[in-house]
Amino acid sequence: MKLNLHNNVLLAACVIVLAVLCFMSVDRPLSFSNEQKQREKVVERQMDKIVRAEQQYRRRKGVYTRSFDVLTAEGLLNKDDRYVPFSKKQCFELDATAGVGKSGKIIPQLTCGTRYTVYLQGLDEDKINELSNLAAAMGNYPGIQMTAGR
Repeated sequence: MKLNLHNNVLLAACVIVLAVLCFMSVDRPLSFSNEQKQREKVVERQMDKIVRAEQQYRRRKGVYTRSFDVLTAEGLLNKDDRYVPFSKKQCFELDATAGVGKSGKIIPQLTCGTRYTVYLQGLDEDKINELSNLAAAMGNYPGIQMTAGR
């Protein structure tokens, strides 16, 4: 009788462990996805601030700048707005170029972005690499970008 009771206890413990592992296998991707969406909202708000500051600069000067220092010196952006949230003080990528429109007119263009590896720091690295590789395979930027002037 003691042998059966011992086996039943072991079997029950195994069932509990498997149930916990099963729950974690479902919960982990959901947690990553929820955290990713939450972080993306914060990052997009920050990028929107930068793009609006760049647009004000363009209205004044006629071109975009690629310098956060210039935007800060002009009083258009706070010094800390250059840093990607959740990234341990890494700056957003900022690129200002000019393209030629159909009429031949030169059109200033701006791109502001950050990579998955920057703003998703501290989350599941395999998921982050999967997102980056998928974007690269599709020929897309491996992160979030905003553009202006196109």
